[in-house]
Amino acid sequence: MANDRSKIQEQFDARAPAAVESNDITVLQKLLNQRLAEDPNAFLPYANLSNSLGRALELSRYDMADELFKRGADWSYGTYG
Repeated sequence: MANDRSKIQEQFDARAPAAVESNDITVLQKLLNQRLAEDPNAFLPYANLSNSLGRALELSRYDMADELFKRGADWSYGTYG
């Protein structure tokens, strides 16, 4: 079961930044909703969204950053850079 969760999280971690890079907020929202439907605690206690958030900020896609913040993304050393 833990391996299934890890695999699902790895897939999310690969697909979410790709959605940001393609500037597709609809896909990003779908991925976030799907991940939370699979596991309501997927982003707790600390949202594992730093890669996606960092990429959104780097590309000045603030609408996507806002969506990630709504889901629990938080500033980290990587996102400050």
